[in-house]
Amino acid sequence: MADLLSPKALSAASPARLHVEVLDRETGKVIPARFYLTDATGKNWAPAGAITYDKNDEHNFISSGAFSIDLPAGRYSLICERGPEHRPYTGSIDLKTGEDSAVKIPLERWIDMNRLGWFSGDLHNHRKLEEMPRLLLAEDLNFAPVLTQWIWEDRPVSTTPDDAIAVRQVDATHAYSMLNEEIERLESGPGAVDLLGLKSIVPFRGYRLWPPNDEFCAPAHAQHAYVDAEKIMWRDVAALVALGLVDFAGVVHNHFNRHNVLLETDRWGMIPKEQPEFNTVAGMPLWAMDVYYRFLNCGFRLPVSGGSASGVMASPLGYNRVYVKVSRPFSVDRWLSAVKAGRNLRRTAP
Repeated sequence: MADLLSPKALSAASPARLHVEVLDRETGKVIPARFYLTDATGKNWAPAGAITYDKNDEHNFISSGAFSIDLPAGRYSLICERGPEHRPYTGSIDLKTGEDSAVKIPLERWIDMNRLGWFSGDLHNHRKLEEMPRLLLAEDLNFAPVLTQWIWEDRPVSTTPDDAIAVRQVDATHAYSMLNEEIERLESGPGAVDLLGLKSIVPFRGYRLWPPNDEFCAPAHAQHAYVDAEKIMWRDVAALVALGLVDFAGVVHNHFNRHNVLLETDRWGMIPKEQPEFNTVAGMPLWAMDVYYRFLNCGFRLPVSGGSASGVMASPLGYNRVYVKVSRPFSVDRWLSAVKAGRNLRRTAP
């Protein structure tokens, strides 16, 4: 990755060596987390073998909880995050040539949502399948469907592997699914829908304008899968909701990312913004809620969802997430059923 420099970029001069370990403050156990390591010039660094993410302004890496890296001498900024339930760590480190420096980071959990019966999910995810087990644990995220089949306008950007299975359990409270599909036709098209929890991928036939998205939502429902109107403001959402084809709709969506709020919507094919304030950073969530309450005022019982589009947008996995009240034991089926039932909370990390 161009912006995350590995130890191979060092010169032959003796480097400094940095050891970092992340501990759960309550238990003292080593825990995985996400990191940002930056030198005084703004360059981003990552240890060899780490999962790295470099998308626009977002440059991070994942560690299992402890890592070592050789670096040039100098001052570095280190940020450590583990989802919204842990207080983030920010610190600076001065490294001297030829010396080892060790940093222990005790991350404090300010709330334990699982203990309270709430389990988190990020419903819009384009990360690599092989990365998912480590990402879920490092982000303290219980569930994420990977949109392995992604149709953009009239062609596949990615296709589901032949050996994909419905759900892969990482441990008792973390899982990801593979048979999920995004059909995304923007600008003059109908918008995007995500088909989640499929038994088999719904074939796509058509182009940007045809057929309408009900042609794909109905076959998904025939499989007892779920339809997420990925953004509640897409042009065709009102028709799909009226037809009973939407199970939940995105209010905390990928226009909210870790670095800014994307205000451009007209050219992507969303409904018009009726208030000038909706074109501001502060007004963007108000616009989503204004649209949502119009559905409620029309008598539709419409649960809401959230997703980051990590893999495409400048956000880590789980930055936008939904918390769902789930009866134990945790399972993906129970989680998705609870979202459809509206037993959820939405969260965008600060």
